[in-house]
Amino acid sequence: MTHLRKVNLLLAFVAIGMAFTHFFILPNAISSQVFISFLFVMFLLFGIEKIREEEQNKKIANTYIVTAVILFILLMTDLL
Repeated sequence: MTHLRKVNLLLAFVAIGMAFTHFFILPNAISSQVFISFLFVMFLLFGIEKIREEEQNKKIANTYIVTAVILFILLMTDLL
């Protein structure tokens, strides 16, 4: 298992924990900017992992990268 795959697995568990905390424990404990920036990093790393794999189907990797770019634009417009 590569380091990137381990980091992505850890990010997935953190995302599940953040979602559980948001929906069941404290709804306003984590700001939306934290969610968006975390999801940006998560989708970007997922896309990089899929690109590094030697699969023929790159649609999923491109979808992850496009989603990360959209989240980055959303984060930048939210910060301005």
